[in-house]
Amino acid sequence: MVIDLTELKQRETIWKKQAGPEEIGLQFPDFAFTEPVKVSLRITHAETQFVIRGQISTIANTNCVKCLAPFTLPVTEDIGWVVQVMEDVQARLKEEDTEDYWFIEKGSAQLDITDRVRESILVGLPYHPVCTSECRGLCARCGANLNEETCTCDTPTTDGRWGPLKEIMDKQLRRGE
Repeated sequence: MVIDLTELKQRETIWKKQAGPEEIGLQFPDFAFTEPVKVSLRITHAETQFVIRGQISTIANTNCVKCLAPFTLPVTEDIGWVVQVMEDVQARLKEEDTEDYWFIEKGSAQLDITDRVRESILVGLPYHPVCTSECRGLCARCGANLNEETCTCDTPTTDGRWGPLKEIMDKQLRRGE
């Protein structure tokens, strides 16, 4: 995804583009991107600076970590950078942190945002994707999907290590304490 800086108006430009997931390198083992990546930016240009703000959106297919069911995950991220046009970019890069600032050489005609778009999408992906906030997951004993069926397992047994504490509690309850 490349922005042609020579086509931008002096004040403000709305820039929209979409690209296939493979074009920007969105290939991850746990997520299948099936929709194009849509980028919508508002680019403000003043003298030696471009202020870029906008949004990225796409759709990923993945599996729920609780119930293992496949589901569709919308991914939407707000993005923003300040692009500074300079004579000596290399000297400035040694001095500054460049996470939100982007330095380019004076006379540059293009700005390739592919890597930053991919990174923004990566940041937006959940570490533990869950199909819904109410997902009940799988039964630890029989593996039944508790969202779709009632588990047929016996009542859960108590961990044997808690037995002595249960005896003390039972004695106290019998005495009325």
